[in-house]
Amino acid sequence: MLPKNLPILITLVIALWLSSGCGGSAPTPEETAKPIRIGYNVWMGYRDFFVAADKGFFKEVGVPVELVKYDNYTTFFANVVSKKIDGCTGTTPDLVVQTAGHVAVQAVWQFDFSVGGDVLVGRKEIASPADLKGKRIGLVVGTFSHLFVEAGLNKYGLSINDVKVVDVKEDQIEAELEKGTIDAGHTWKPYLTKALQKGYKIIFTSKETPGLIGDMLIIRSDVIADRPQDVQKIIQTLVKANTYALAHQAEANAIAAKYGEVPTEDIETVLQGLKIFSLADNRLAFDPKSKDSLYEHLRYTGDFFVKIGVIEKAVAPENVLNPAFIAGAQ
Repeated sequence: MLPKNLPILITLVIALWLSSGCGGSAPTPEETAKPIRIGYNVWMGYRDFFVAADKGFFKEVGVPVELVKYDNYTTFFANVVSKKIDGCTGTTPDLVVQTAGHVAVQAVWQFDFSVGGDVLVGRKEIASPADLKGKRIGLVVGTFSHLFVEAGLNKYGLSINDVKVVDVKEDQIEAELEKGTIDAGHTWKPYLTKALQKGYKIIFTSKETPGLIGDMLIIRSDVIADRPQDVQKIIQTLVKANTYALAHQAEANAIAAKYGEVPTEDIETVLQGLKIFSLADNRLAFDPKSKDSLYEHLRYTGDFFVKIGVIEKAVAPENVLNPAFIAGAQ
Protein backbone atom coordinates (compact mmCIF):
# COMPACT_ATOMS: atom_id res chain seq x y z
CA MET A 1 0.00 0.00 0.00
CA LEU A 2 1.28 3.46 -0.88
CA PRO A 3 1.69 5.95 1.99
CA LYS A 4 -1.11 8.47 2.45
CA ASN A 5 1.34 11.38 2.30
CA LEU A 6 2.79 10.39 -1.10
CA PRO A 7 1.32 13.41 -2.96
CA ILE A 8 2.97 15.74 -0.43
CA LEU A 9 6.33 13.97 -0.79
CA ILE A 10 6.16 14.20 -4.58
CA THR A 11 5.35 17.91 -4.37
CA LEU A 12 8.35 18.51 -2.07
CA VAL A 13 10.72 16.61 -4.37
CA ILE A 14 9.57 18.60 -7.41
CA ALA A 15 9.91 21.88 -5.50
CA LEU A 16 13.46 21.03 -4.41
CA TRP A 17 14.36 19.98 -7.98
CA LEU A 18 13.08 23.26 -9.42
CA SER A 19 14.75 25.44 -6.76
CA SER A 20 18.09 23.72 -7.37
CA GLY A 21 18.11 24.97 -10.95
CA CYS A 22 17.44 21.59 -12.56
CA GLY A 23 14.25 22.99 -13.98
CA GLY A 24 13.48 26.51 -15.17
CA SER A 25 16.03 29.15 -16.23
CA ALA A 26 19.60 29.28 -14.88
CA PRO A 27 20.60 32.25 -12.71
CA THR A 28 22.24 35.15 -14.54
CA PRO A 29 25.92 35.99 -13.90
CA GLU A 30 24.82 39.06 -11.91
CA GLU A 31 22.73 36.85 -9.62
CA THR A 32 25.63 34.50 -8.88
CA ALA A 33 28.75 36.69 -9.07
CA LYS A 34 29.97 38.33 -5.91
CA PRO A 35 30.07 42.14 -6.27
CA ILE A 36 33.47 43.72 -6.80
CA ARG A 37 33.56 46.37 -4.05
CA ILE A 38 35.59 49.49 -4.85
CA GLY A 39 36.31 52.10 -2.19
CA TYR A 40 36.36 55.76 -3.20
CA ASN A 41 36.60 59.21 -1.65
CA VAL A 42 34.99 62.43 -2.87
CA TRP A 43 37.07 63.64 -5.81
CA MET A 44 35.83 64.90 -9.15
CA GLY A 45 38.68 63.17 -10.97
CA TYR A 46 36.74 59.91 -10.70
CA ARG A 47 34.08 61.35 -13.00
CA ASP A 48 34.08 58.44 -15.44
CA PHE A 49 33.82 55.90 -12.61
CA PHE A 50 30.82 57.76 -11.20
CA VAL A 51 29.20 58.02 -14.64
CA ALA A 52 29.65 54.28 -15.23
CA ALA A 53 27.96 53.45 -11.93
CA ASP A 54 25.18 56.04 -12.22
CA LYS A 55 24.25 55.14 -15.80
CA GLY A 56 24.22 51.40 -15.10
CA PHE A 57 27.08 50.68 -17.52
CA PHE A 58 28.64 48.04 -15.22
CA LYS A 59 25.34 46.15 -15.13
CA GLU A 60 25.08 46.28 -18.90
CA VAL A 61 28.29 44.28 -19.32
CA GLY A 62 27.35 41.86 -16.55
CA VAL A 63 29.88 42.79 -13.88
CA PRO A 64 28.48 43.70 -10.44
CA VAL A 65 30.43 46.69 -9.11
CA GLU A 66 29.63 48.23 -5.74
CA LEU A 67 30.97 51.68 -4.85
CA VAL A 68 31.90 52.12 -1.18
CA LYS A 69 32.35 55.70 -0.02
CA TYR A 70 35.00 56.69 2.54
CA ASP A 71 35.22 60.09 4.21
CA ASN A 72 39.00 60.16 3.75
CA TYR A 73 41.31 58.04 1.65
CA THR A 74 43.68 56.87 4.41
CA THR A 75 41.42 53.97 5.47
CA PHE A 76 41.26 52.44 1.98
CA PHE A 77 44.22 50.14 2.15
CA ALA A 78 43.48 48.74 5.61
CA ASN A 79 40.18 47.55 4.18
CA VAL A 80 41.89 46.26 1.05
CA VAL A 81 44.28 44.21 3.20
CA SER A 82 41.43 42.84 5.33
CA LYS A 83 39.51 42.08 2.10
CA LYS A 84 36.51 44.16 3.11
CA ILE A 85 36.86 45.75 -0.33
CA ASP A 86 38.37 44.40 -3.53
CA GLY A 87 40.06 47.59 -4.62
CA CYS A 88 40.00 51.34 -4.35
CA THR A 89 40.68 54.61 -6.03
CA GLY A 90 44.05 55.94 -4.95
CA THR A 91 46.94 58.17 -5.90
CA THR A 92 50.22 57.15 -7.47
CA PRO A 93 52.10 57.94 -4.20
CA ASP A 94 49.60 55.76 -2.31
CA LEU A 95 50.44 52.92 -4.67
CA VAL A 96 54.17 53.37 -4.01
CA VAL A 97 53.86 53.50 -0.22
CA GLN A 98 51.34 50.71 0.20
CA THR A 99 53.05 48.21 -2.09
CA ALA A 100 56.36 48.86 -0.30
CA GLY A 101 54.49 47.65 2.78
CA HIS A 102 53.71 44.44 0.87
CA VAL A 103 50.07 45.18 0.10
CA ALA A 104 49.39 42.96 -2.93
CA VAL A 105 47.64 45.30 -5.35
CA GLN A 106 48.06 46.49 -8.94
CA ALA A 107 47.02 49.65 -10.75
CA VAL A 108 44.91 48.95 -13.85
CA TRP A 109 43.65 52.42 -14.90
CA GLN A 110 44.68 56.06 -14.56
CA PHE A 111 41.75 58.40 -13.87
CA ASP A 112 43.50 61.77 -13.92
CA PHE A 113 46.37 64.06 -13.03
CA SER A 114 45.77 66.95 -10.68
CA VAL A 115 46.66 70.26 -12.34
CA GLY A 116 45.18 72.65 -9.81
CA GLY A 117 42.69 70.50 -7.92
CA ASP A 118 44.96 70.03 -4.90
CA VAL A 119 45.49 73.16 -2.83
CA LEU A 120 47.52 74.48 0.08
CA VAL A 121 45.14 76.83 1.88
CA GLY A 122 46.13 79.06 4.79
CA ARG A 123 45.81 82.22 6.80
CA LYS A 124 45.39 85.60 5.08
CA GLU A 125 48.59 86.97 6.60
CA ILE A 126 50.67 84.47 4.60
CA ALA A 127 51.35 86.82 1.70
CA SER A 128 53.41 84.37 -0.39
CA PRO A 129 54.68 80.78 -0.23
CA ALA A 130 58.03 82.10 1.03
CA ASP A 131 56.21 83.20 4.21
CA LEU A 132 55.53 79.55 5.05
CA LYS A 133 58.99 79.18 6.59
CA GLY A 134 58.58 78.14 10.22
CA LYS A 135 54.80 77.76 9.87
CA ARG A 136 52.71 74.73 10.88
CA ILE A 137 51.52 72.85 7.80
CA GLY A 138 48.70 70.31 7.97
CA LEU A 139 49.10 67.29 5.68
CA VAL A 140 48.66 63.53 5.78
CA VAL A 141 52.14 62.27 6.63
CA GLY A 142 53.60 59.60 4.36
CA THR A 143 51.09 60.04 1.53
CA PHE A 144 50.72 62.01 -1.69
CA SER A 145 49.82 64.95 0.55
CA HIS A 146 53.37 64.93 1.91
CA LEU A 147 54.81 64.76 -1.62
CA PHE A 148 52.62 67.62 -2.87
CA VAL A 149 53.57 70.01 -0.06
CA GLU A 150 57.27 69.18 -0.45
CA ALA A 151 57.15 69.84 -4.21
CA GLY A 152 55.26 73.11 -3.71
CA LEU A 153 57.74 74.32 -1.10
CA ASN A 154 60.67 73.37 -3.34
CA LYS A 155 59.26 75.56 -6.09
CA TYR A 156 59.62 78.56 -3.78
CA GLY A 157 63.06 77.79 -2.40
CA LEU A 158 61.92 75.95 0.73
CA SER A 159 61.94 72.32 1.84
CA ILE A 160 59.77 70.25 4.13
CA ASN A 161 62.43 70.82 6.84
CA ASP A 162 61.68 74.57 6.76
CA VAL A 163 58.15 74.04 8.11
CA LYS A 164 56.54 72.21 11.02
CA VAL A 165 54.54 69.26 9.71
CA VAL A 166 51.27 68.42 11.49
CA ASP A 167 49.46 65.20 10.58
CA VAL A 168 45.94 66.30 9.55
CA LYS A 169 43.46 64.63 7.17
CA GLU A 170 42.07 66.58 4.23
CA ASP A 171 38.55 66.81 5.65
CA GLN A 172 39.83 68.36 8.91
CA ILE A 173 42.02 71.17 7.53
CA GLU A 174 39.37 73.89 7.90
CA ALA A 175 38.59 72.81 11.47
CA GLU A 176 42.27 72.81 12.47
CA LEU A 177 42.77 76.25 10.92
CA GLU A 178 39.85 77.46 13.04
CA LYS A 179 41.37 75.93 16.18
CA GLY A 180 44.70 77.60 15.45
CA THR A 181 46.67 74.33 15.45
CA ILE A 182 47.95 74.90 11.90
CA ASP A 183 48.73 77.92 9.71
CA ALA A 184 48.08 76.21 6.37
CA GLY A 185 47.06 72.80 5.07
CA HIS A 186 46.58 70.58 2.04
CA THR A 187 43.02 69.85 0.93
CA TRP A 188 40.65 70.00 -2.04
CA LYS A 189 37.01 70.59 -2.88
CA PRO A 190 34.50 70.10 -1.36
CA TYR A 191 36.53 70.58 1.86
CA LEU A 192 38.29 73.63 0.44
CA THR A 193 35.01 75.49 -0.10
CA LYS A 194 34.28 75.95 3.58
CA ALA A 195 37.82 77.15 4.30
CA LEU A 196 37.55 79.82 1.61
CA GLN A 197 34.17 80.88 2.97
CA LYS A 198 35.83 81.39 6.36
CA GLY A 199 38.32 83.80 4.78
CA TYR A 200 41.36 81.55 4.33
CA LYS A 201 43.34 81.88 1.10
CA ILE A 202 44.94 79.66 -1.51
CA ILE A 203 48.76 79.74 -1.22
CA PHE A 204 49.67 77.35 -4.04
CA THR A 205 48.04 74.55 -6.05
CA SER A 206 48.96 71.44 -8.00
CA LYS A 207 48.90 73.59 -11.13
CA GLU A 208 52.38 74.57 -10.00
CA THR A 209 53.41 70.90 -9.65
CA PRO A 210 51.92 69.32 -12.82
CA GLY A 211 52.11 65.57 -13.27
CA LEU A 212 52.90 64.97 -9.61
CA ILE A 213 49.62 63.52 -8.34
CA GLY A 214 47.73 60.97 -10.39
CA ASP A 215 44.62 59.03 -9.37
CA MET A 216 44.29 55.37 -10.24
CA LEU A 217 42.03 52.34 -10.03
CA ILE A 218 43.84 49.87 -7.79
CA ILE A 219 42.69 46.24 -7.49
CA ARG A 220 43.82 43.45 -5.17
CA SER A 221 46.16 41.05 -6.95
CA ASP A 222 44.13 38.00 -5.92
CA VAL A 223 40.97 39.52 -7.44
CA ILE A 224 42.85 40.16 -10.68
CA ALA A 225 44.05 36.54 -10.72
CA ASP A 226 40.64 35.07 -9.87
CA ARG A 227 38.41 37.36 -11.97
CA PRO A 228 40.42 38.72 -14.92
CA GLN A 229 37.38 38.80 -17.21
CA ASP A 230 35.47 40.98 -14.76
CA VAL A 231 38.42 43.36 -14.38
CA GLN A 232 38.58 43.60 -18.19
CA LYS A 233 34.87 44.45 -18.26
CA ILE A 234 35.42 47.19 -15.68
CA ILE A 235 38.14 48.78 -17.81
CA GLN A 236 36.02 48.51 -20.96
CA THR A 237 33.16 50.17 -19.08
CA LEU A 238 35.42 53.06 -17.99
CA VAL A 239 36.32 53.56 -21.65
CA LYS A 240 32.61 53.69 -22.50
CA ALA A 241 31.95 56.13 -19.64
CA ASN A 242 34.76 58.41 -20.80
CA THR A 243 33.32 58.49 -24.33
CA TYR A 244 29.83 59.15 -22.94
CA ALA A 245 31.09 61.94 -20.67
CA LEU A 246 32.76 63.73 -23.58
CA ALA A 247 29.53 63.56 -25.60
CA HIS A 248 27.26 64.54 -22.67
CA GLN A 249 29.43 66.89 -20.64
CA ALA A 250 26.70 68.69 -18.69
CA GLU A 251 25.10 65.43 -17.58
CA ALA A 252 28.44 63.79 -16.76
CA ASN A 253 29.58 66.82 -14.76
CA ALA A 254 26.34 66.82 -12.78
CA ILE A 255 26.79 63.12 -11.96
CA ALA A 256 30.38 63.71 -10.85
CA ALA A 257 29.32 66.68 -8.74
CA LYS A 258 26.72 64.50 -7.00
CA TYR A 259 29.17 61.77 -6.08
CA GLY A 260 32.03 64.23 -5.51
CA GLU A 261 29.80 66.41 -3.30
CA VAL A 262 30.80 69.57 -5.15
CA PRO A 263 28.33 72.49 -5.48
CA THR A 264 26.94 72.81 -8.99
CA GLU A 265 28.37 76.30 -9.39
CA ASP A 266 31.89 74.95 -8.70
CA ILE A 267 31.86 72.10 -11.23
CA GLU A 268 33.62 73.86 -14.10
CA THR A 269 36.28 75.37 -11.84
CA VAL A 270 37.06 72.03 -10.23
CA LEU A 271 37.31 70.20 -13.55
CA GLN A 272 39.71 72.84 -14.86
CA GLY A 273 42.09 71.60 -12.16
CA LEU A 274 42.10 68.08 -13.58
CA LYS A 275 43.33 66.26 -16.65
CA ILE A 276 40.96 63.30 -16.98
CA PHE A 277 42.49 60.38 -18.85
CA SER A 278 41.07 58.68 -21.93
CA LEU A 279 42.01 55.20 -23.18
CA ALA A 280 44.67 56.79 -25.40
CA ASP A 281 46.13 58.65 -22.40
CA ASN A 282 46.16 55.42 -20.41
CA ARG A 283 48.00 53.56 -23.14
CA LEU A 284 50.76 56.18 -23.00
CA ALA A 285 50.80 56.20 -19.20
CA PHE A 286 51.17 52.42 -18.98
CA ASP A 287 53.83 52.25 -21.73
CA PRO A 288 57.34 52.22 -20.19
CA LYS A 289 58.79 53.63 -23.43
CA SER A 290 56.46 56.67 -23.52
CA LYS A 291 57.61 60.12 -22.39
CA ASP A 292 54.30 60.27 -20.47
CA SER A 293 54.96 56.94 -18.75
CA LEU A 294 54.00 56.32 -15.13
CA TYR A 295 57.06 54.14 -14.63
CA GLU A 296 59.54 56.99 -14.19
CA HIS A 297 57.01 58.91 -12.12
CA LEU A 298 56.70 55.99 -9.69
CA ARG A 299 60.49 55.73 -9.42
CA TYR A 300 60.72 59.44 -8.52
CA THR A 301 57.93 59.05 -5.97
CA GLY A 302 59.57 55.97 -4.47
CA ASP A 303 62.89 57.81 -4.08
CA PHE A 304 61.09 60.62 -2.21
CA PHE A 305 59.44 58.33 0.31
CA VAL A 306 62.70 56.44 0.88
CA LYS A 307 64.45 59.79 1.47
CA ILE A 308 62.00 60.91 4.15
CA GLY A 309 61.99 57.48 5.81
CA VAL A 310 58.42 56.46 5.07
CA ILE A 311 59.53 53.28 3.27
CA GLU A 312 62.81 51.37 3.17
CA LYS A 313 62.66 50.29 -0.47
CA ALA A 314 60.18 50.98 -3.24
CA VAL A 315 58.66 48.18 -5.31
CA ALA A 316 59.68 48.19 -8.97
CA PRO A 317 57.01 49.96 -11.09
CA GLU A 318 56.65 46.98 -13.42
CA ASN A 319 55.47 44.90 -10.46
CA VAL A 320 52.57 47.20 -9.57
CA LEU A 321 51.48 48.64 -12.94
CA ASN A 322 49.35 46.16 -14.91
CA PRO A 323 48.91 47.29 -18.54
CA ALA A 324 47.20 44.09 -19.75
CA PHE A 325 43.62 45.30 -19.31
CA ILE A 326 44.26 48.62 -21.02
CA ALA A 327 45.88 46.72 -23.89
CA GLY A 328 42.75 44.57 -24.11
CA ALA A 329 40.32 47.49 -24.13
CA GLN A 330 38.83 49.04 -27.27
